[in-house]
Amino acid sequence: MEKRFKQMGLEVEVRKTKEMAKQAKIELKEIDLIKQYREERRYEPITKRNPFR
Repeated sequence: MEKRFKQMGLEVEVRKTKEMAKQAKIELKEIDLIKQYREERRYEPITKRNPFR
């Protein structure tokens, strides 16, 4: 879209398109961080008892 808007001479639309792409990348990163948090929250470390205690 950005290339098309540049060819048409619509600079405002070019800026809007760049901003939308930037926001989309940020949202995808946030989604990945939320998934990672949920996985880490479910993690329970494996503990072994010491037989000599």
